[in-house]
This record gives sequence, C-alpha cells and structure tokens, in this order.
Amino acid sequence: MPTLAARRAAARLSQTELAARSRVSVSTITRIEHGGTRPCPRAIAQLSAALGTLPEAIEEFQPAMLGTRLPRPAVRPVLKHVLVLDGGHVLLDVFRDILEGEGFPVSIQPSLDCDVDAIARLAPDLIVLDCLYQVEDRGWPFLC
Repeated sequence: MPTLAARRAAARLSQTELAARSRVSVSTITRIEHGGTRPCPRAIAQLSAALGTLPEAIEEFQPAMLGTRLPRPAVRPVLKHVLVLDGGHVLLDVFRDILEGEGFPVSIQPSLDCDVDAIARLAPDLIVLDCLYQVEDRGWPFLC
C-alpha cells in the first residue's frame, strides 16, 4: 500500500503544493509522512481529495481510520552503567544475565562490604542492592 509521500510524488506535488490544494498545513503533512502524528478525519478527507484517491489507499490513513495509534519511531535509550551488590551469587548471575541481555554495561560486587569510594570510582548510573545493605546517600538511585 503506498504511503502519503509516494502518492504525493506520483502526483508530482511538493508538500507545499499539496498543502495549497488540500488546505492542510505543510507541517501537518510532514508530521504525517514521518509518522509523527495521526491525521484527523478532516485532514484525511482533504488530502485524499487533493490527491484524487480514496483514504483507504494511503498507508498512513489506515490506523487513523481504524481508531488506532501510529507506532512511535523506536528510539534507543542511552545505556546506563549498572552496579549490582548482593551477597548471593545466584542473584548476581540472574541480574547480570538479564541486564547484559538488554545491552546494559554491568558491574557486579558479590561482597556486601565494599568500599563506598570504590563504588564512586565505578560511577554507576544505577545500583541494585540487597535491602539490608546500607550505603550513605550520594545521590544514587537504589533498587531494593
């Protein structure tokens, strides 16, 4: 099924020319073509009429006509360094497998008597630790 951009190109129209014909703003056409917005029924009707096609024939109009949302572009978050502190080796392995499987850099500390300055040198973005473990607050998030 052709996209709005493909239909516009087949009609040999620029976004500005399509905007003038359909009375839909250029910015709205751009957002529709890049998946940034779901077109309203009025915009669907005006763009379809300007292109001389049925709304069902344009890919970006399908989710709007079915009442669903367009998928958001996938944005990968910046992976954060995670430090796992726990006395149990089984949980360390589980945390390492899960977090590394998701692409996070992981440091593990099997001993609960580690030095706070050593933790600071690692500069983790997140520390996962046993609830019984106490570390002075240095502004780090803790999961218990």
